Amino acid sequence: MVIVLYNCFDWIGYHFARQLLHRGHEVIGVDEIDSEKKEELYLYVGRNSHFQYFTSAEQRLNHCHECEEEVHVLIDRSGVEVKQKDRSIETAEIPALYGEWMEINCEEIETIDDLQFWIIQHQAVYIEDFVEDMISIIEGRKESLKIEREGGGEQPKEILEKIWNIHLKGGEFLY
Repeated sequence: MVIVLYNCFDWIGYHFARQLLHRGHEVIGVDEIDSEKKEELYLYVGRNSHFQYFTSAEQRLNHCHECEEEVHVLIDRSGVEVKQKDRSIETAEIPALYGEWMEINCEEIETIDDLQFWIIQHQAVYIEDFVEDMISIIEGRKESLKIEREGGGEQPKEILEKIWNIHLKGGEFLY
């Protein structure tokens, strides 16, 4: 399946790209690389032979043709929209999310315990779980998105430590 992923180097978009590639999908990423963080994210998926990258939708259309089966995933601050052939399959509001490489507000979160409290307080969903649910819709294994918010903050301690260590290193990647 060919997935055209807009804002592929946004924090959420990167997680989408990584999981889609891991599942063997062809991913066409569209995003401007306008920050150092996006450049680093590109390094982790850009070398995959199933990934093509373009800075704009126009550039993409100039270099490769659209196919009937391709699915478009548009990610922005308000939500995620999944379309196929001018038909919306799913539109999902983005809940409070947490995960590796998330932006952490230092005024609100100063320790790993603050991070865990923030997750519980906001009933945050782990980024990988949210992306997995959205990919299930894209692949046709699920009809619609039902976000499970139960148990927020009960992720294994190693995930919280990984998020916190990345934050302490200024967002540098650990793998």
